[in-house]
Amino acid sequence: MGTNSSPAKNTNNGIEDSLVVIVTLVCLAVSLWQTGNGYSKAFGHWIVSFAVAFALVAVMFIQNGRIKRNIQENKKNSKAWLLYLICTLASFAGNFNSFYSKFTGKDLVKDELLIKRDSIESIGTRAANFLVKPDDKLLKDKIDTKVKALRQQIINEGNPGLGPIALDLLAQIERELKMDTKFDRLKAASKNRQDLETLADEYEKKIEGELDIKLKESNVALKIDIENRYKEMVKAIDDVPQNNEVQGLEVIGKAVNEYKRIGNDVQKENPKFVYDKSMTVENTRLGEIDHTFRSVQKNWPSYAIALAAFLSLMIDLLPPLLVSFVTQSNQTAPPRKPEANFRN
Repeated sequence: MGTNSSPAKNTNNGIEDSLVVIVTLVCLAVSLWQTGNGYSKAFGHWIVSFAVAFALVAVMFIQNGRIKRNIQENKKNSKAWLLYLICTLASFAGNFNSFYSKFTGKDLVKDELLIKRDSIESIGTRAANFLVKPDDKLLKDKIDTKVKALRQQIINEGNPGLGPIALDLLAQIERELKMDTKFDRLKAASKNRQDLETLADEYEKKIEGELDIKLKESNVALKIDIENRYKEMVKAIDDVPQNNEVQGLEVIGKAVNEYKRIGNDVQKENPKFVYDKSMTVENTRLGEIDHTFRSVQKNWPSYAIALAAFLSLMIDLLPPLLVSFVTQSNQTAPPRKPEANFRN
């Protein structure tokens, strides 16, 4: 008389089959999405990358079914497993690229911002050493001090305008600047404070103009301009909000351009000045497979790399592993021979 499977066993098999189907669909759907996104830049268009991803997932789905049937029928699974593993390896780069870019993209941009910040500060500091002579800085400091003293004398209520002390200061400034043509000796419209301030402003503007000419001849003006520019760039980097990948990349691009601009300006004045003309925005290719694996080589080892690799493998390998674990063979064992009864 034949035996029937118990209701409890059928129920368990139904639950196991449902679990296998759910896990397989979820894992391979995630694999499809991650592989398609991970290969999108490599294939040039998302349609092509998702077509490739769909083909890989379809083959894995079919082979997963074959692995299940082969186990049930007690057949060898080497060919099905081999084809499944080939597809897993083919999808791994896309999966890993997608996971790794999501896990580390913001950190990579943040790290590059810090690197570019250091580069901008370094080139700004080195530019000062190549452009400015100590005597030129001393001249600017002297003139600035005398201009302040001249202003105080012009607005001095005890001797307003160009009194003897003010005239002497003006003559000293002319000698310091080695001027061929002297400044005109001007008079204030009146002795009230506003007119005296106007006279002081006019002399300050004239003196600054002459000083700029002298400084330009010795590159001090360029040094001051570069100093202002690199400090503004450093501030722009510091002002980038944390975890703002888009704005971070935009500021990095501006930093690279400013770095090269400073280097070019200084090198025109001093050919001995050296800077990195090949500097680029490293993470502008974020999400490209070759960029991802170069980043892995640079940052190995890290938790992000290990996690991305683990997830990339498991979303593909979990379905056949689960199938192998829960699927049982349908072949029954041969019946036992009844033991002989011996009568005493």
